[in-house]
Amino acid sequence: MAPESATPLETAEVRPTGLLDDPPSMSPLQDHLILRTTPDRTTIANDSPHPRKWNQVSSGRVLLVVDLVCLSTPALWEHAHYRALLTSALLTCLLFWSAELYRPRLQAFVLNEAPALLGCLLATTAIVATFSSIRHPTIGVSTYLVAAAYAIVLCLLGRTLVNSAIRLARRHGWVQHRTIIVGSGPVAVRINEILSIEHNFGLNVVGYVADEPAPDAIGISRDYLGEINSLQAQTERLGVKVLIIIDSGFTEAELASLVLRQALWIQCSIFIVPRLHELSSQAWHTDMIGSIPVMRVGHCSRTGLPWKCKRAFDIALSALSLILLAPLMAACALAVRIDGGPGILFQQIRVGRDGQPFELLKFRSLRPADDHEASTHWSVAADRRISPLGRFLRRTSLDELPQLWNILRGDMSIVGPRPERPHFVDKFTGEDPTYWFRHRVPSGLTGLAQVNGMRGDTSISERAYFDNYYIDNWSLWLDAKIILRTFSEVLFGRGR
Repeated sequence: MAPESATPLETAEVRPTGLLDDPPSMSPLQDHLILRTTPDRTTIANDSPHPRKWNQVSSGRVLLVVDLVCLSTPALWEHAHYRALLTSALLTCLLFWSAELYRPRLQAFVLNEAPALLGCLLATTAIVATFSSIRHPTIGVSTYLVAAAYAIVLCLLGRTLVNSAIRLARRHGWVQHRTIIVGSGPVAVRINEILSIEHNFGLNVVGYVADEPAPDAIGISRDYLGEINSLQAQTERLGVKVLIIIDSGFTEAELASLVLRQALWIQCSIFIVPRLHELSSQAWHTDMIGSIPVMRVGHCSRTGLPWKCKRAFDIALSALSLILLAPLMAACALAVRIDGGPGILFQQIRVGRDGQPFELLKFRSLRPADDHEASTHWSVAADRRISPLGRFLRRTSLDELPQLWNILRGDMSIVGPRPERPHFVDKFTGEDPTYWFRHRVPSGLTGLAQVNGMRGDTSISERAYFDNYYIDNWSLWLDAKIILRTFSEVLFGRGR
């Protein structure tokens, strides 16, 4: 389970063919803020400290080779179907290409592409199996299906390893792309702050262009580079590979004529932050009024069969977990009793769906001085009163296990925004009105914010963006991805 007290940037992509030499993965908030407009021919050249090592690495080629090898490997032992397996490998790669699965993603996680990958793999398997049974009725198709299953598993594992290599390169700064922010204002400040803190994005902001310098600059030392009409010259002079266009700091005419048409001729990737960037890109649906494109905002319903399935899943998983984890929970309870005396469980009022309070359960890792401290003290991660056992329980998130009972009785869900205390809900809502919108759904044991590192003393606005992104884009698959990523967080002890 993801750590508590954490709590927002997935759909943006880029056209370039490089993988390790492309802009790195962005968190869900940036993903849903940014729309791609890069032309097909654009390729991002590497601007890393190790250009000789990474410049020639092409993501499309790497993935193509890995896919072909993984999908063809079962032919080494399944000789009766080696032609079918090789044909399936080639056809699958063709479908991957048509589905744009060889384009690098800002989110380098195989879970993000898994539905599209599995759809192509299963379609190819069905097609080849059908034709094979027609042409060779005497050869059992079942053995081919078993080999195809191995190929699917190997393909997913291969892509997982490649994505891990991408994230490693980005995390260590082997890939850094010079970036210009086009425009100014609060959104420009925010994006610059994100890129300054999250170095694993691999985007190095060298400055911004706008009609005139912003009064407060945008928080970077190499700030103002010039007016909008100098964009192309500045891009060529500085070797910029990425443009992030903010829809402020210039007129719409300049955006259309000077920015987009000029920028599309520049050999770099382009991202645009739309004017209504608070709404997720997946909430938009394209339509037309005559020749004018319009966007319809989608509606995220909290009722219906999918949400009933979510609740049924919560009940089944929490009940099963309580049974299977009973020995572990008993051991934790005994350890807490021996370590700190009576009072094994810590009970606290939290705010849930539609602002309704409920009593949250945890294994006690710290005994607060009084109720006021428990209700108003923000973080105890560095509190010296926490014993080694308490730190272990918090780091591994074992202290959250009693919340399975909260889930079973309907106070919470497996996945959702983490619940907060009433004092801080009022405080954070006053600071950021979007914070209250995260209470549209039941609170969760883990959430999108938690698996994206929003823990402890981190930005409340970012947490709210992550949580609202989750609500606006909710699906059963998104829940599955968050649960799988949570296991990784717990396994490697990335708790509080």
